[in-house]
Amino acid sequence: MRLLVFFISILHAVTASEFLQAERLRGVSLTKTSLYNPAADFTCFDGSKSVKFALVNDDYCDCPDGSDEPGTSACPNGSFHCTNAGYRPTNIPSSRVNDGICDCCDGSDEWKHPNICQNNCVELWKLEKVRMAEEKDQANRGFVLRQEFAKTGISKKVERQQKVEELEAQLVTLKEKEVLLKTTKEEIEAKEAAALEEHRQMMEEKRAKEEHEENMKRGALAFSELDTDKDAVVTGAELTSHKELDPDLADETFTDTEAQQILQADSVDLGFFLANVWPTINSTFQTTIPPIVEQQEEKSQEQTQEEVVAEDIGEEEDEIMRGEVIDEQEEHEEEEGEEDEYYGEEDEEEKDVETPPPPPSAEYSEETQRIVEEAMLSRETFRKHEDERKNIESEIQNLKTALEMDFGPDESYQALQFQCYELQTMEYTYKLCPFDKTSQSPKNGGTETNLGRWGSWSGGNDDKYSRMKYDNGLTCWNGPARSTEVRIKCGVEHKLLSVDEPSRCAYTFEFATPCACKQTQQESHQRDEL
Repeated sequence: MRLLVFFISILHAVTASEFLQAERLRGVSLTKTSLYNPAADFTCFDGSKSVKFALVNDDYCDCPDGSDEPGTSACPNGSFHCTNAGYRPTNIPSSRVNDGICDCCDGSDEWKHPNICQNNCVELWKLEKVRMAEEKDQANRGFVLRQEFAKTGISKKVERQQKVEELEAQLVTLKEKEVLLKTTKEEIEAKEAAALEEHRQMMEEKRAKEEHEENMKRGALAFSELDTDKDAVVTGAELTSHKELDPDLADETFTDTEAQQILQADSVDLGFFLANVWPTINSTFQTTIPPIVEQQEEKSQEQTQEEVVAEDIGEEEDEIMRGEVIDEQEEHEEEEGEEDEYYGEEDEEEKDVETPPPPPSAEYSEETQRIVEEAMLSRETFRKHEDERKNIESEIQNLKTALEMDFGPDESYQALQFQCYELQTMEYTYKLCPFDKTSQSPKNGGTETNLGRWGSWSGGNDDKYSRMKYDNGLTCWNGPARSTEVRIKCGVEHKLLSVDEPSRCAYTFEFATPCACKQTQQESHQRDEL
């Protein structure tokens, strides 16, 4: 009895299938067949109105949404369903129905021209199966590589986490030591500052003493020049010989009375002059004795002229003249010896003005030198320790940044970090550096253009890791900043496949990588649609 019921149910199923096939309207998919009931009026899909079923597929568009003409080209917004039995069903715009071009592999869209189309759905399915098999093989091989990358990525992540923990522990010790080194440095620097201040004061006192001695020497020379009668005193009359000392230059008369007011007496000796007079006139006093350097130049010129004359006369006269020159030189040397007592220091000062000597190096005492060297060593030790601490802090920050990076659910995309992939076109070389930037460079040389910096994964909720977004690239002239969308697909190698610029300054890269490959499941054979 049960067996009989089973066969009856099968018979009813086959009968129903044949009925549906017979009743199915042209251009209607199986899922929508129930919406087209010949026994009732047809209601437009948008619910706008209902029409007699006889008006369905009558080559006249009654529904605003075109749903009453699924098998004709009457409605511009309609859709025609290609059954494509043996291959893959598809929908095409109604405008392509009976346009003389075979859009459905079964030729059902050209039902008015039944002889122009051949049903090649089976052949397409065979090609499709080959393509699917190749993609499946590529996906499986890529997935094997992805698993290796994931293993490496997870291992790197663990290593980075461990490294951060080690460095943070090391950083604590370094900071503690840095506090001690800083304290030591500040203590020795305080000693250094005190020692250098003491040295500075000592040098200032030394310079002040030297300047005073120099001033006294200049005062003594001035006294000697003013003491024209060489009686070891300077009188008012002798002082008036230097008009520049006149306190009232407007009257053009330098009187003895005015001179005595400067001297504070009728006459003064060297001691009184240096203590009381010289301080008031040293800034205005002008010597009338030419510098020794000028005298030497004059003597050299005289010697040169005499040598020229000596060459023009005979050897005997030459020897005589040379003897005279030697005598004159000796006389000049004696004169210079006398003048050196008064003008030697002034001569040295003139020479220093013409060719200043290099500044003398600081002559520290042994104790000061020791403190300075100790402070320098302390600063250098602290600086090196500080640099080490900063380097470790920077390394920790870089590691934490890497740990925060999203390298995919299994860390496989970490294999792309610090790598770059290029694609050359007729004009440019395009470069993708995952998690860093995209760029464009002229093939014949030129400046690299930044097409965007790493932003985020942008594949959406369906597949977050199917796209990458790079933005804030170089701003286009009179336009937006350049940006790049990287579309990722499965491949057995990391490879930049194509580059496009669908809109101004917005680029699209297609990139293949094993990291996008997923393990395929055993697929069932596609069944022909009823």
